[in-house]
Amino acid sequence: MADQQKIFFEKINSDKDPRTLQPGEYLDAWNVHVGLSEGNKSGIPSSLKGMVQVSYPLPGGINKAIGGIWDNRTQSVFGFIWNSNGQHRIVQYIPATGTVTALIADQILNFDENHLITGAELVNGELLYWTDNINQPRKLNILQAQAKLKPLSYTLFVPFLPDYFNFPSQPYHRDFVFSFTVFNGNGNQVSGLTTQTFTPYNLPSATPTQQALTQALVAALNANLNFNPYFTVVANGTEIIITPLISGYTISGQCGNYAGGSPPWFVNLLIQPTGAYSGPWKEDLITWRKLTPSCEPTATLGADPTRAANRISRLVFQFAVAYRYHDGEITPPSKYSDLAYDTLGGCDVNNRGNVCNCG
Repeated sequence: MADQQKIFFEKINSDKDPRTLQPGEYLDAWNVHVGLSEGNKSGIPSSLKGMVQVSYPLPGGINKAIGGIWDNRTQSVFGFIWNSNGQHRIVQYIPATGTVTALIADQILNFDENHLITGAELVNGELLYWTDNINQPRKLNILQAQAKLKPLSYTLFVPFLPDYFNFPSQPYHRDFVFSFTVFNGNGNQVSGLTTQTFTPYNLPSATPTQQALTQALVAALNANLNFNPYFTVVANGTEIIITPLISGYTISGQCGNYAGGSPPWFVNLLIQPTGAYSGPWKEDLITWRKLTPSCEPTATLGADPTRAANRISRLVFQFAVAYRYHDGEITPPSKYSDLAYDTLGGCDVNNRGNVCNCG
């Protein structure tokens, strides 16, 4: 039924004493809301909507709504649903379209039918916070959760290799290779590939830079028959955007250094879905409080042959790391590293318990 609109000349004044009300003034009204109404009509008295039955397939077992909020910015209802088989979920209902979407459906939510969610808030139309007095305070980025439901593209962050760029003449720093593994939607390996060996002298730039390495890697991936049937690859500065041509396909990658002919060492490449949560749901994705990094960094002093003066050789350093997450959370710092001190000029490199005098 179309909305029935009527000009309302009277006004509600709840601050007055009933004995001082003027004609056309009211203390209260039933089924009337004044403020931001449905459709973003600010300051207009409007009728409160009644209950609407919405069709949505729920999982097997007993399902119970244990909380919900309305958000003006997104014009949506967010509901928290407990399931007796552990298939809990957070759903978004948009009245304008009549659609219901499960933003997350996983036992990791750990809902309890007896712990109602009365403390929930959506911040800036993006970050949904809630607490249920049983779990740690939780948070869900609804934009990333929505993106996770769609076909994903991935961002490969090309690592910064300081020895590779700063000392290209050093033979043990020259040869780097990248390897990738392709997986289908069931998580089974489809193919594997190893790129050509990259050195500062085969990059498409006279100067070895991170951007030049990125461009060379993109060219190698696009030319590889074990890779290009499954993905398109384009450079974005020092990042690489990888888009699957087949739904559900993902990749993992490593970067290695041949170090002058010895067996390569490898480090995992950072490949993340672009603007979306990655992989299966995990506790740390939705827990607002982040854990302290479990491993302290390692640090050693080295020499830069391109510099005439060494101003840190007689100083002592320790380092700690903290992680900053996409939504702004920062972990407490890790343990501090062992002392990094000068091992040149006759210092005992095995004397880790003492700082040696190199003077």
